[in-house]
Amino acid sequence: MIMQNRGNSSTRFFEISRLIAENFIHTVVAIDDEMGFEYQANRTTDFQLDEPSGSPLGTPERSEIDDNTKLNNPLNYQNLSKYFAEKSIVCSGLKPLEGDSYVDNTTDAIFKLSKKADITILDWQMEKVNAELGLIATKAIEKIIESDVENNGRLRLILIYSGEKLETICDNLAARLSTYNLIRDIPNEINFSDEKLRLCKIVFISKNDDEEKLASKAIDLFTEMTYGLLSNATLAGITEIRERTHNLLYKFNKSLDPAYLSHVLSLISSPDMREQAYQVAFDYAVDLISEEIKSELQISKKVKKSLDQDALLEWPNHINPRNNQQKIRIKIGSHNHIFLDSPRLSGLLSATSESLQEVLDRTPVFPNDDGSSNLDTFKKSLVQLSIDGDSLNEHLELSVLQCIRRDNITLNNHIPVLKQGVILRKDDDFYVCIQPLCDSVRLRGLNSFAFIKVKKGKSKFSHVLKNIDNTYTKLEISKPTSKQLCMIVFNACDEDNVVKATKINDQQIFKCNSENSYIWCGEFKQPIYQEIVNLVSSSLSRVGFDSFEWLRMRKS
Repeated sequence: MIMQNRGNSSTRFFEISRLIAENFIHTVVAIDDEMGFEYQANRTTDFQLDEPSGSPLGTPERSEIDDNTKLNNPLNYQNLSKYFAEKSIVCSGLKPLEGDSYVDNTTDAIFKLSKKADITILDWQMEKVNAELGLIATKAIEKIIESDVENNGRLRLILIYSGEKLETICDNLAARLSTYNLIRDIPNEINFSDEKLRLCKIVFISKNDDEEKLASKAIDLFTEMTYGLLSNATLAGITEIRERTHNLLYKFNKSLDPAYLSHVLSLISSPDMREQAYQVAFDYAVDLISEEIKSELQISKKVKKSLDQDALLEWPNHINPRNNQQKIRIKIGSHNHIFLDSPRLSGLLSATSESLQEVLDRTPVFPNDDGSSNLDTFKKSLVQLSIDGDSLNEHLELSVLQCIRRDNITLNNHIPVLKQGVILRKDDDFYVCIQPLCDSVRLRGLNSFAFIKVKKGKSKFSHVLKNIDNTYTKLEISKPTSKQLCMIVFNACDEDNVVKATKINDQQIFKCNSENSYIWCGEFKQPIYQEIVNLVSSSLSRVGFDSFEWLRMRKS
């Protein structure tokens, strides 16, 4: 996929994505021991003149230096920062630190700078005489990657800008990183198959390229890591939030502090709320801020443009530039899939009520159910688009994003608390907590919690969880009834007055008073669990009574 994307870099979709990436990239950090800080005119590629040949006067022949020749072109910070500045990108430069511990101190400085940098550029050889070549760069990269893994990964682009033979130093670094699952299918590049490092890329670039080419390649490579419909929208959204930061701070300014503290004091004044006053006030503040951010994103022109019709119509040509007739497939309901070429998919994405039938009738014709037209079948059936084979996991992943607020993968060091929306598992049974939030705090001793008991879904399911091993669990909760209600008793924590999990063997465990253990699987998002609670409530509100059967049947 990466090789294919690189070949597509000239497509219109790539250009759209590159502009989004340019707007997103905020900081670049470059480290080189021979970094120059005075502006220089563009240097040309090193070459040598061979003996004259051809015409009587002779013609100088350009001969590029090969990979075995070491280039000694120091990185010019002034030039590099100038090219990034033209894109409104901040570029900072650093030389290795001095002193006996310069290797460790420089490594630590690179690590700290990289925490805030979108792109990190490192010279390979920054050591003093008689020191191991590449030691600083290698130690810094090892430390950065180790930190990324501990924090569940992040978007990370590291460029090694070197005059050494690229293949050799790439092999050297790969050997040091061999404990990670490396992907070496592109020359002079290291990628990772590990889930936590799948957005990490290390690329080796020759100092044969000047600073302008280096800056341009850096943006191209960053774009290759991020371009896609939803990823573009995410970058555009984060960019919008960055640019609106001052506006948000203007709304949530320090003059509101007395009002916020009045809220805190009012909570403290209530005996029932006193112990949880700070947490309740914190949740209130988070809701205010997140709703304001959501409001900004909903009207953002940048975000809308990243997912407008123009972007969607360019996507088929981007994903299938050679118009492979068997790359894109679509499955309608239970019918066998059919293949779509790029123009036909674009036609579907731009279809109107008048043109849709014509697109469906092209060869291969869209399927139809017995007694229905292909247009009616298309309207009422499940639609699943796939690229290069089955894409069920991708559909399940998007379902997880819709349903789940947090799970074992995204939990980090947070200790789960039992409350409305929490999903527990015991053996093959799952339990969704529907206890009102106000009845999940200020607890002492034993407390009964309300749950609905649900089963795993098969072909039919309504909600999806992601497991710690990156597999998926499907649940069927589309019509919960009072028959699925159950009560489980848990003991509250004396210190926090809530029911908290205990971590045992990498699992978050809730123990009830009967010594049964329930495994924490995740927590539904508020609209999701609220819908479940509403369905259960409507089931409970039904009234049953004896009536004249003849009259009852007249109603239907």
